[in-house]
Amino acid sequence: MVDGELFFSGSPDEPFRVDAPMSMSYREYITEWLTGGDIGKVEYTLPTFEHKALSLLNEQLLGIRLRALGCHLIDVTWLSTMLRHKSSLEISWTTSWREQLANRDGDALILPDDQRAGLLSTV
Repeated sequence: MVDGELFFSGSPDEPFRVDAPMSMSYREYITEWLTGGDIGKVEYTLPTFEHKALSLLNEQLLGIRLRALGCHLIDVTWLSTMLRHKSSLEISWTTSWREQLANRDGDALILPDDQRAGLLSTV
């Protein structure tokens, strides 16, 4: 989606339209995520908030479309956890998202260029 007119009200007090095609809990989730929720207040201008919220919606729609096409989505944090313990050839690329979330740690792994190239050639 390029245009957020269907979703956004233009008001910083209530950024989502009353008739936007999304649940109240999803609106709250996006607002909490973008404004910092439990980690502290983050403030944006209204256009920046709308742009970031639209990016989140597009990312979710992309994931839905990829799954509908039969693509397996991989959580990057889970993948970095697996690569600490296995080679890319030993990783089960069809691991469910629930198992991925349950078996990851919080730290990212930055791969050297030669490992990254090897990993990408197996995907």
